[in-house]
Amino acid sequence: MKLSKGKKIAIAIVAFVLLLAGVGTTFYFCYKVEQVTTEFVIELGDSLTQNPYDYVSGMEWSVEKSKIDFSKVTKDEVGEYEVLLKHGWQEFTYTVVIQDTTPPVLNLQQKDYYLQQGIPYDIDYFFESFSDLSGEATLQMEAAQSVSEQNDQVAFDTNGLYQVSVRATDPSGNYAVETVLVMVDTPPVVTGMREHYLAIGCDTDFLAGIVAADELDGDVSESLSVDVSQMDNQVPGDYTITYLAVDSFGFEGESTAVVHVLEQVDLQDKISSHQIDKYNYNIVGAFNLYDAGFYEQDDVDFIQETLEVAVVRLSRPGKSYGSGFIIMITEEDVIICTNQHVTHSDKKLDVYFHDGSGYTGEVVAKNYNHDIAFLKVPISDIDPEVFETLRSVHINKGYWDALDNDENISICIRTINEQGKVWRDRDGKMLKKEDTPEAAYRRLTFMTRMDMSVFAGSSGSAVFDGHGRLIGMVTMRVSRAGKYISFWAVTLDDILDFYEETFQTAAYYH
Repeated sequence: MKLSKGKKIAIAIVAFVLLLAGVGTTFYFCYKVEQVTTEFVIELGDSLTQNPYDYVSGMEWSVEKSKIDFSKVTKDEVGEYEVLLKHGWQEFTYTVVIQDTTPPVLNLQQKDYYLQQGIPYDIDYFFESFSDLSGEATLQMEAAQSVSEQNDQVAFDTNGLYQVSVRATDPSGNYAVETVLVMVDTPPVVTGMREHYLAIGCDTDFLAGIVAADELDGDVSESLSVDVSQMDNQVPGDYTITYLAVDSFGFEGESTAVVHVLEQVDLQDKISSHQIDKYNYNIVGAFNLYDAGFYEQDDVDFIQETLEVAVVRLSRPGKSYGSGFIIMITEEDVIICTNQHVTHSDKKLDVYFHDGSGYTGEVVAKNYNHDIAFLKVPISDIDPEVFETLRSVHINKGYWDALDNDENISICIRTINEQGKVWRDRDGKMLKKEDTPEAAYRRLTFMTRMDMSVFAGSSGSAVFDGHGRLIGMVTMRVSRAGKYISFWAVTLDDILDFYEETFQTAAYYH
């Protein structure tokens, strides 16, 4: 049967439609993709996959047409985020969970840990850095015996070995703990400091007598140094110097001392007025370090007791005895003044100091006309503890020169025996600063007249005024009809003149 043209056309159209339907159906099922998951869980810091095959499945050529939208994801923050995938007419949503399960990493300092007792140490003393995926961490320290109230500090009030734990916690609650051992120690202690008194232009060894000790290291004196950069010994003033000692842990101990720079005469005035002395202060450049000084009050009893340290007993073994006094102390010798008639022709005498210790004194000069002799005892022969107590008499030439010839002042002497005990004391008044005795008695010059009775064995004694200043030296007594009628002393001028003649230098006096 022969089809009509119209039917042929209709059949063609139906066939074409069927073809299109078949092709469309085939394309639909071949292009379509399927969602393979709804959630991704990743670790903070990791990259979220951009591979479409991890999101959908289907024909390869079709899957490749997928477009993934990550715009709502903050990659460096923990949380839940939405990812959108578009594929043709299809849309899929995914939940992305970014989590942090990795603890921080602490990088400790690569060194031994030594802490100073009582000093708080911050947490960054113990670690160099930390790292965490979040870039953040809360840092804390723990130590069972720490006295610090801060959780980012430790401090210990007792030396010893301790454990310190450093803890780092990130925002997700992950944490890391490092435990270290620390040694707690005190810094060295510097001792032996004294105030220094220097005459202008003088210097001294500021480290002499200074020691440094550490509880763990023991003696660390070799580490001592002194900073004198703030001092000028050419300009009078008060300065502070700083001592520094370092122990094996590097801990530093400091101490300070004061340095007083004075004019030489002002320095000596402080010694003579008992404001300072060589045994409690370091004194450099004074005229006389051993000056017994004077006292404001007029008190002969006090002077006799106080100036006993300048009084000596002299003995010519098996012959006679007498007295003397320390007139000067040099770098090498203790110089003793007495009468020539006490020494007679002897070249050596036994010398006894106030403590009863005995030494040999060498006679170095005699003056028959003025009845003066000088002896010396080497300091090297004297027990150091005894030497520390000795003083020389206080001489004030200006005061002596200003005295009226008839000025009536209090005077006294003290004599001791060979055991260093008080033998006899005398006190009285000066009647004449310079006078001519009734009997010349070997004397060709003036003498000082006293109403203070003297006695056998008192010859050579220092005559002090009530303030402790040297007035003269006992020399003789004059009798008439068996009764002593006057008492005499070698004048201060004669003593000082003969000292300068003998030693080619003046005895120090004000």
